[in-house]
Amino acid sequence: MNIDRLFERLLAERVLFIDPSPELMAASAALEQSPMGAAPRFDQLRTPEAWAEFRGAVMPFSPYIQEWNARGAALAREVEIDGPGGKLVVRIVAPQDGRVRGGLFHTLGGGWIANTPASFDYKHAQAAELCGLVVACVDWRKAPEHPYPAQLDDMEAACLWFIDFMREEYAQDRMFLRGESSGGNTGAATMLRMKRKHGFVFDGAVLDIGCFDLSGSLPSHRENDHRNQGMDSVSVDQLADLYLQGGEDRRDPDVSPMYGDLAGLCPALFTCGDLDVLRDGAFLMHMRWLAAGNESWLVDFRGIGHVMALMDCPEVEMEALFATRFLDRLIAG
Repeated sequence: MNIDRLFERLLAERVLFIDPSPELMAASAALEQSPMGAAPRFDQLRTPEAWAEFRGAVMPFSPYIQEWNARGAALAREVEIDGPGGKLVVRIVAPQDGRVRGGLFHTLGGGWIANTPASFDYKHAQAAELCGLVVACVDWRKAPEHPYPAQLDDMEAACLWFIDFMREEYAQDRMFLRGESSGGNTGAATMLRMKRKHGFVFDGAVLDIGCFDLSGSLPSHRENDHRNQGMDSVSVDQLADLYLQGGEDRRDPDVSPMYGDLAGLCPALFTCGDLDVLRDGAFLMHMRWLAAGNESWLVDFRGIGHVMALMDCPEVEMEALFATRFLDRLIAG
C-alpha cells in the first residue's frame, strides 16, 4: 500500500476507487455469512432494558482501531458545558507534544440513538497525533427519548463553545469537522447551521459513510438492500423514524443536508463503501459540493458496505490515512 501515491491520485482525479484487498474480500464474504452482518431491527427494542443492552454493546473494532482507541483514551479528558437541554459532556483530546495547529469538531455517529465519544477515540488520537489538532466530541442526547432537533441543537451549542475554547486556550481560529454515518448527516447539517445562523465556515471537513438524504429515494437503498453488510434500507428507515418524530419534511436541509444551500462551504473529503445502502448519498453530496463552487474529493472502497471499521484489512488504515493527510494538507495550506 503506497498511501502517498494513492493520495496524490485522489487529489488529481477527485474520485478514487479502491479495489478490495484479499483481506477485505475474505472479511467481507465472512461478514455476509455471519450474524454480525445482519442489519439490526430497531423496532425490536421495546423495553428500557433492551435499549440499555443495545447501547452498552462493545463494537468489535479491528486491531488497528483498537490500538488507536487505547492511545486516544490515554490522552482524553472530559469537560461539562451548558447545553440547550441541560449539561453536556464534551470529550477533548489534544496533541501530546503541545503543538496545536487548529481544532477538529467530531460529530459522532451512532444512528442518532447510540454511541459515546470514547468509542471513537481512535479518530481523536489520529487527528491529535498526526495532524496537531485539538479534538472535541460532544455526547449528544439520544433518540428516541430525545428526537430531532435535540442532537443538532447539542452539536451547535458544543461547536460554539469549542470555537471560543480554541480561541481562548490556544489562540487558534482554524476549525475542521469530521463525522461518520449519522454523524456525517449531523456534521453536514451542523456546517449548514453554523453558516446560516452564525456566519461561521469551517476550514475543512471529512465525512465518512454519511447519511445525507433521509427521504429513502436513492437507488443504492434498493440496489444494496440484499447485502448482509450491517445496514439495509429497513434499518435506515427505522432509525430515521426514531430520530424524526414530529412529521418533519425529510428533504428539509436540517434533516437531509444534501438538499441544503452548499455554496460557500469548505473543502471536503467524502468516503463510502460501494456495497453500502448509503453509497449514492456520498456520490451525490460530492457532486453537489462541487456544483456549489466548493472543493470536494471522494474515495469509494469497493467490496464493502457500512462496517469496514470492524474488519482486519489494510483499507481500515488506508481510510484513516486519507483523512489525516487531507486534514494535514489543508492545515499546511
